[in-house]
Amino acid sequence: MSKRDDWPHDIEQVYLDGNNMMFVIDSLRRLCLNQAGDRTERAIGEIAAAWNQQMHIPRIELIFDATHHTDQIGTVQISSAAPRYRTTDDMLIEIVRRPENREKNKRTVVVTSDRALAMLVCAQDKLLLSFYKTIL
Repeated sequence: MSKRDDWPHDIEQVYLDGNNMMFVIDSLRRLCLNQAGDRTERAIGEIAAAWNQQMHIPRIELIFDATHHTDQIGTVQISSAAPRYRTTDDMLIEIVRRPENREKNKRTVVVTSDRALAMLVCAQDKLLLSFYKTIL
């Protein structure tokens, strides 16, 4: 599902669970475990931006539990769940539960490898769920 034709054409928003992505690819995991979290976050943002060059999804947000580098890499907005939320999971769950997002959720994808988060997200108005193989 890494080609645009493999995705529904009406997707307008993708949320990427950044903390889970740090441990999906061995090289990113090693970078993170060697206490190079800032570089790991940047690398994930660059991968996501490169992926979106072929996908052309209007809004992509890469969310980490707590990052000081909230900026834009290409078409990807990097955000921090902290200080308002304890974790990225908490932030994503609140986003999909907001009444004003009920219709938007039908055109949204949350990318995570966290099964508990996936179950909570899927319970909200059929929000589309995708796993990391779609990007990485």
